Amino acid sequence: MIVTHLVHHIGTMGERILLSALCIAALTSLRAQSYTLTANEQLPIGSTYTLREVQNLAAIDTTLGQNVTWQFNDLIATATTSVVDFLAPGATPYGASFPTADHCVHESGIPRYSYFSNTADSMSRIGYYAGSLAIYSDPQVELVYPVQYGDSNSDTWANSALTFPGTYDYDVVGTGTLILPSGTWNDVLLLRLRLENVFPIVQYVWMSATNGANLLLYMQSSFFGPASALMLTSLEVGISDHAQELELRLHAPSNGMLPLTYANAGSLGYRVLDPAGRLITTGRLAASAQPRTELIDITALGAGLHLIEVAGDGQRRTMRFFVD
Repeated sequence: MIVTHLVHHIGTMGERILLSALCIAALTSLRAQSYTLTANEQLPIGSTYTLREVQNLAAIDTTLGQNVTWQFNDLIATATTSVVDFLAPGATPYGASFPTADHCVHESGIPRYSYFSNTADSMSRIGYYAGSLAIYSDPQVELVYPVQYGDSNSDTWANSALTFPGTYDYDVVGTGTLILPSGTWNDVLLLRLRLENVFPIVQYVWMSATNGANLLLYMQSSFFGPASALMLTSLEVGISDHAQELELRLHAPSNGMLPLTYANAGSLGYRVLDPAGRLITTGRLAASAQPRTELIDITALGAGLHLIEVAGDGQRRTMRFFVD
């Protein structure tokens, strides 16, 4: 549903400009890597993740290209932490000021509430609250779907907190596998972002093509300060969603199978995830106007809590199940 956003505050004539960084996870999967992100693959409302500042920046290598392995398992996290929560706009103090927003991201390290509109075509920042309201008269388009290698986009933006309008550009410059202290992440896109409002800021973002999560954020030194980086250390995937929910019933697993009863005029896709949003397997459910029970093979799953996400026709639902 959404791309997570971490935003760096930079003072410009006593005001702030926002460098977005899209954020969160997808581990080694049993499916082929797609290196393509669409709107309906974004993390749902109710998700939360933690980012830690990186101490040894020299270990970060921004190698470009396809099928790259970025081996950063020796990155050292500092005590500086930011917790990012995905919220329904109506559940936040300032949601009424952004009636077209479909999700909000709260960052504890600032603190700030940022409001976004995510459609099938693009995701745009439409405003935020960080001590005072900032409303975008010209929204900042942060992703154009589908997102894949070789893509680029350039956008202008303006908001009520800044005197001058700005530009926001990105290029998708890499694909591959990212190895962090928290795990190995396949199906990763590397984005190079450039935000400009009087002075430019350049940031590299390693983003999951499975769920739009940003796993590692590296900002180059600029007029506003020295280089810095943040990496993902934990993630919990929410089970609520702003999209219309599908009518489904999940039964107790038995003999390595997960029974799922559904009825839908069109075919559906499903993804089985671990609690941290790491992809385990995917599959399809045939269209059925009448209730139908499908047995999903879960023999590859270990014991514990898991998630299943079912989506199709602009609808999505995420449910939990437990394997003994």
